[in-house]
Amino acid sequence: MAIIQLSPEDEIGISRPRSSSRSPRFKVIKNLEIFSGERTDRRGFTIVIISIFLVGLLGLLVINTLLTQDAFVLQRLKHQTNIINDQRDAIVQRVAQQSSPDRLAAAATKLGMVPATNSQFLDISQIPDEPTKVTKIAIVNPMLKHKSTLKIKVGQ
Repeated sequence: MAIIQLSPEDEIGISRPRSSSRSPRFKVIKNLEIFSGERTDRRGFTIVIISIFLVGLLGLLVINTLLTQDAFVLQRLKHQTNIINDQRDAIVQRVAQQSSPDRLAAAATKLGMVPATNSQFLDISQIPDEPTKVTKIAIVNPMLKHKSTLKIKVGQ
């Protein structure tokens, strides 16, 4: 194996004028002894690469486990939501049954209440703005042909 060596002027970067003679600028060095350098340790590099791979793999495993746990929690919460919605619907249906007019009338009759025979309405447009005056308010009943009056003391 022959290694080509540059002349000292070329190594330093000195420019010399070109001569007309064709002398070679490179020399062939014979019998060059090549020293083998220390061999790099491949085990260390391999251990570093494998450890990086394992740390990444363990990180993915931890993230996947956390996501799976969150999925179980979400599924349990959805199940609880469905149960609560069913209970709410049952309560709403029960309230609707209990508040029907027939049931309310039956419950009122059990309590000793009687149905109203005549309804009367108050006409509050006749109430004056001044407090402490006694005033008469006409009670208007569309069923009756006469007007009733009511005395009210407004204020103290």
